[in-house]
Amino acid sequence: MKNTVKLLGIAILIALLGVFMMACGDGRNGSDDEKTSYTVTFNANGGIWNDSNDSKIVQVSLNSIVSIPADEPFRAHSTFEDWYTQKDNGEPFNFLTPITEDITLYARWSYSGALPLTDISNIEGYLEFLGTGIVIENPAVLPIQLDFGVIGGAFSYSPNTVWEDLLKAISATNRYIILDIADCTMQGTVFHPVLMLSTGKDKIVSIVFPNIAASIPNGNGSNPIFRNFPVLTSFIGTGIVSIGDYAFLNSASLTEVKLPNVEIIGTGAFSNCTSLVHIELSKNLNSIGAVAFYNCTSLTEITILSENLETIGSDAFRDCTNLILVNIHTETPPLLGGTRVFLDTDPNLQIKVPMGSVEAYKAAWALYADRISAME
Repeated sequence: MKNTVKLLGIAILIALLGVFMMACGDGRNGSDDEKTSYTVTFNANGGIWNDSNDSKIVQVSLNSIVSIPADEPFRAHSTFEDWYTQKDNGEPFNFLTPITEDITLYARWSYSGALPLTDISNIEGYLEFLGTGIVIENPAVLPIQLDFGVIGGAFSYSPNTVWEDLLKAISATNRYIILDIADCTMQGTVFHPVLMLSTGKDKIVSIVFPNIAASIPNGNGSNPIFRNFPVLTSFIGTGIVSIGDYAFLNSASLTEVKLPNVEIIGTGAFSNCTSLVHIELSKNLNSIGAVAFYNCTSLTEITILSENLETIGSDAFRDCTNLILVNIHTETPPLLGGTRVFLDTDPNLQIKVPMGSVEAYKAAWALYADRISAME
């Protein structure tokens, strides 16, 4: 009798549960399967509308099309281009597309001025438009075309130069910068970043040198030319043929160097650049000065493309403790400045030379004969 009552109770519960589920099923008017309208959000992507809102929301019936907003948003220093399917990439949205799901469309903007910038007063507005540079990991690219005129000497300068004004403008933005001054002009071909100036240099993460610049002047052990660039990680100098003594001494943040036409690297030019990982030196390289890359402890590989390298100075790569591979394309062995050029590099250092020059290198560089072999 007890079992019969228990089974009857279970049957009643099952029946009630079924009725409840059917009731819920009958009221599924809000489910995705039966939605009759969708939300289209217009995101101004850094801009605003006249009512100060940064987005507009429109309800659209299933399989209907959405209309382009009658008024465009506004953004300072910017020109509205179109509505896109993604915030930064994507494609322009086709407004003939039937709406079958909730979507967000993003305003796409272009800078309203001409690039590269030719007026320092436009820098702040341009960087505000970009929105980058707030953190060092995401620096803002600043392309600028100015006439620097006389920048000044390495150890003295005339105040209020265009170069100084540019540095002050960069400092005022408080943003980290990739400074592209390739199109800038100047008097002469020696680029002096001016030791006496420090303002703004602490925001420059990378520099593309003026194409007209052919050399960087000499500094000294106490005053390297790029002394006040604490976060500089890379520089590119397509026109640079000569790097002066101690130019980048102690530039601990420097990781990348591109000098496709350099001929002379001065004494101590890159000494203690402890973050420098790889160097590819140009086909025109003629000489590497003493202690040029001394104590570049992160350096693992060097490629010397030059077929005319004549000298490598004393201690040039000394204490590059992780240097394990040197590729030299010069057929005639360059003259080494003593016996310490590769002292205290990786114990397994390999020196690769042209196939027909292996024996000549072993004879000329007898101290490293067991490290020398042919390039593949």
